[in-house]
Amino acid sequence: MTESARTGRLLTLDEAADYVRLKPKTLRNKLYAGTGPRSYHVGAGRQFRVADLDAWINKHAVPAKRPRPPPGPVAGDDYRPASTVSAPPATAGPLISLEDAAAYIKMKPQSLRNMLSARRDPPRSYLVGNRRRFRVADLDAWISRRASDAPPLGRGHPRT
Repeated sequence: MTESARTGRLLTLDEAADYVRLKPKTLRNKLYAGTGPRSYHVGAGRQFRVADLDAWINKHAVPAKRPRPPPGPVAGDDYRPASTVSAPPATAGPLISLEDAAAYIKMKPQSLRNMLSARRDPPRSYLVGNRRRFRVADLDAWISRRASDAPPLGRGHPRT
């Protein structure tokens, strides 16, 4: 708070802009548009009372934005939201990139990306920064789960 605000004297436009944490040009534009704080013409310039600035701040105060929720569930077996998924354990093996995971399961990287975005039974993955990472153990579990769900291979319909 400036010395002017503490003593109760009128503030200049620059001091008022500093008090409400705006640039002087922005405060001037708000005054011109009729949305600024109450001001007084004293001499050649505008002057502001601290009480009027406080009232204006309280009237136009907007609560801070809440942080965005995660973009969606983390791909995996249980589809828990990313905020409830703990970090992968450090002892479970190294993380590999999406491209390496696609090569490991013999799939094109774009097909794996499509599977993740459509949530069509994708392998478990982890977000590290903004990159999707996989564990080989999770990929093996995903392959065995899909193999057990797959219909038996054969030609045509079974004989009855």
